[in-house]
Amino acid sequence: MESVNAIYCFSIAGSEGQPTSLPGSPFIATNLDDPNSFIGLTPNGMTMDSQGRFFYLSDYDGINDSGQSINAIRAYTIDATSGALENGPVLTSTAVAQLSVQGIDPASKYLYAATVLSSSLAISVYAIDITTQVLTEVPGSPFFVTNTYEGAPYNLSLLVSPTGNFVYASVTDITDGGPGTFVFSVDPATGALAVVPGSPFSTGIYSSGAILHPNGKFLYATETANQAVAGVSVFAVDTTNGTIDTTPVSSVTASDYFGVNLIDPSGQVLVFNNSYTASSFTIDGSTGLLTAATGSPFTVAPGWESAIIVKIP
Repeated sequence: MESVNAIYCFSIAGSEGQPTSLPGSPFIATNLDDPNSFIGLTPNGMTMDSQGRFFYLSDYDGINDSGQSINAIRAYTIDATSGALENGPVLTSTAVAQLSVQGIDPASKYLYAATVLSSSLAISVYAIDITTQVLTEVPGSPFFVTNTYEGAPYNLSLLVSPTGNFVYASVTDITDGGPGTFVFSVDPATGALAVVPGSPFSTGIYSSGAILHPNGKFLYATETANQAVAGVSVFAVDTTNGTIDTTPVSSVTASDYFGVNLIDPSGQVLVFNNSYTASSFTIDGSTGLLTAATGSPFTVAPGWESAIIVKIP
């Protein structure tokens, strides 16, 4: 049986946050070889603008009529009434690009994608037309992050500061560790990136991912220690120049899994992925310190790898 790729969309309502499938969901490609269809062969990342007007999905490993590998970023309009998705323009490229949840700046001017080149990792930057959703790659993009070697397993996650002035690229060679987190300043007029002196900043030898606090003052990095002992380290961020203090504010041990960090929209709670359980910590917004919640860790879905925290009015 051929596998089916789809985007499932739900509305959330009620005191218990009950999900209800939206009209037209799931959104499925009727022809996986057609770049104009809803979803491609291998979706690998998605992001949404801060006002919930449009949605972007990255996928890779499509093949054109010439047998050339085609990768794409697909745009969708979100119906303000029903929440349903409507097809938008498709940007295709031979480079593999992956979107992160925090991949659009707060003003919705630029979209950032982690890009895999032949021997390096880079950041592709696209200007967003908020009327048509069309993406236009800015001059100088993709911007070099670090060299790679063939077959090396890398993690690369992108984070945009709450002000939109900085982009953080957390990079880890899963086998050898490092190099850390690269910080780039953003030219607000052109979208061009410039590396911040001191990059990369050491945020853990085997940091498998990172997330910024909503106030932009702290970075929380998952430390896997080569998947032997895992935890979360907190690093202070200078919101003026983007630099990271590499001496952790605090560190907590969580489990022996690779971990995924989630922070609730108010910045008061952090949840860490422990494979079969979820460790929950309260956050001191002024110091960044983590304190284990009573009863943590909590049993959740076996082998869970992805989740979101939703604030219900």
